[in-house]
Amino acid sequence: MVGMVIASLLASESALCGVVFLVAYELGVHGWRRPGGALAYLGLGLGYVVWYSAAGYGAHASGLYVSPFVSPGRYVSVGLVRVPNLAAELLWALPADTAGAGDHVQVALVTAGIVGAAAYAGCLYTLRARLAPASRRRLGWLAAATVVSLCTLAGSTPTSRVLPLPLLGSAAIVGHALWLLGDAARRAPWPCRMVWAAPLLLFGAAHLGLAPLVRVQTALAFGAISAAEKQIAENAEVGSCSNHGYLYLLTGADPSVALYVGPALAFYAPEKAGAERFRVLSFAPHPQRLRREARNVIELEVLAKVPRRGPVEEMLRSAQHPLRPGSQIALGELRVRTLATAAATWTRARFEFQEDLDRGEVCLMAWRGDRLEAVSLPGLGETVEIAHQLGPMGM
Repeated sequence: MVGMVIASLLASESALCGVVFLVAYELGVHGWRRPGGALAYLGLGLGYVVWYSAAGYGAHASGLYVSPFVSPGRYVSVGLVRVPNLAAELLWALPADTAGAGDHVQVALVTAGIVGAAAYAGCLYTLRARLAPASRRRLGWLAAATVVSLCTLAGSTPTSRVLPLPLLGSAAIVGHALWLLGDAARRAPWPCRMVWAAPLLLFGAAHLGLAPLVRVQTALAFGAISAAEKQIAENAEVGSCSNHGYLYLLTGADPSVALYVGPALAFYAPEKAGAERFRVLSFAPHPQRLRREARNVIELEVLAKVPRRGPVEEMLRSAQHPLRPGSQIALGELRVRTLATAAATWTRARFEFQEDLDRGEVCLMAWRGDRLEAVSLPGLGETVEIAHQLGPMGM
């Protein structure tokens, strides 16, 4: 088991959730009189955290992901919002992913999470006498592990995808609450039955009615994204870079295009995935102007009076750590320099390639209509305007 835990931690920091539940399991089954197993897993988790922090892993300067080691204060502040947000899905089956729909939706989810936690805790505490002492102890440790596991996930954007392990604890909490409320309603005199039947019907409607619909909708949404990625890969024009060279995307505002085209090409159309590099040059959700400055230099200019930041850009670089005029980034075969900025994002940038662009080893692509098309390089001193068109995710 220890080897599996180590392998999980090396694969993803979210495996800390598993460590939390293993500690809770040992304490729930053996208690403090035999804490050896719990201390072993706790030491493994703490050792991993120390190594992870010392090695410099984690998010840096991201607008969506927060590291407790780099920005502890911000981690706590976002946790006060994200933990109840995630709890709303665990306790009411309200999709955590919808928090990005607007502040009003996020407020509703946070409120639902806090109210749900109080409601379940109140029911279980009131009816605790109906549980055996061993069951009370185990349920208490499961509840504590669920809360702590959500806290370990506060650095990531709220999404259903991070909740499989916390669901282990919430399923026990919800199941015990439904069973205890049903038993109390059955045993109570008729005039008092509605006191217990009302929360039973409310909790039951959420988890036996809404939850299955949410899970089916999530599966259908991922299926639609998968189908869109397959179509993108099959229809993409990669020019002369199908077996060599460097492939660059000029329009990456839509995450389904910016983040997943490379893997989609390798999986669905491997005959097009032979380029040595695949990079995204712009995430701007605006029209752009491409200008050829030299045989190996191009410039991109965002055509917007007040540019706005897209979701991928927010993920990669927060508004508190913006690019500034003169900022330079070296990416192996490519050097990038920011020439102008506005509204915490870039508006003009210079891209200098190692290769002569006319040799055919550098291929440019843009999202047009419903496909990725090759962009012809303009002549020296000439420009090409590239329209912004919504991608499969509507961004």
